[in-house]
Amino acid sequence: MKQEHSSERRCALAIAHPGHEIRVHGWMVANQPRVYVLTDGSGQRNAPRLNSTRHVLADAAAPTGCLFGQFGDRQIYRHVLEGNATVFLELAERMALDWVRHEIDLVVGDAYEGAIMTHDLWRGVIDRAVEIAEQLSGRSIANIGFSLESHPIPQRLDDPSIHSILRLDPTAWRRKISAAEAYPELQPEIQAAFAAWSPEAFRFEALLIQLPAGARPDWSSPPEYERHGERQVSAGAYPQVVRYRQHVLPILKQLSAARRAA
Repeated sequence: MKQEHSSERRCALAIAHPGHEIRVHGWMVANQPRVYVLTDGSGQRNAPRLNSTRHVLADAAAPTGCLFGQFGDRQIYRHVLEGNATVFLELAERMALDWVRHEIDLVVGDAYEGAIMTHDLWRGVIDRAVEIAEQLSGRSIANIGFSLESHPIPQRLDDPSIHSILRLDPTAWRRKISAAEAYPELQPEIQAAFAAWSPEAFRFEALLIQLPAGARPDWSSPPEYERHGERQVSAGAYPQVVRYRQHVLPILKQLSAARRAA
């Protein structure tokens, strides 16, 4: 099993929603990354959860970056439906400049999974930001992802996509579980994950090597968030379904094109 501690590196954690930091809590405590959060986690209920993440980060002594939940989830959906790639290109540049300023050389962020639209879009922003920061600094930056939807323990421990696996000691694991149980807005999701996989599974944290630019998956069938969106529109929660090929893919392509042209 691969294991790596990057405490000698200057790290950033870039997540789409507050609460994602719990999944890599052990790594975060060990490395104290500068943390960047796209949305306030308000979701369709318009109930932000940034304060809960602030408490988690304060306990881990992890500072916040230049982007920390300035967008509501509904704002992100509106930008995507309107095809507003400019806002995401500007976010990538803003983050990249901050990474150069703080000499970041390892970025960990949400992986591309086809489950949640904002997570996948954010991965495109992260990839673009890494390339800008590399160009500006002249230094290589490790670009690492982590799953939010799959089992914490990979099916194959020798999978070449695995960058490293951290196995938390009992103290670090209990601290992680305590942080999860103290996060009030995420209790339904956390308890469901514990029931499906057991708290013991979260002793492991797998960091994943991200695909090269332009090699992202191109779903042959609609991703899960399209089907979820259809249900939400039917229930009256949203006025329109965000479609991968119609709305998300064009923005990802513009982020990729900007990388190639830079």
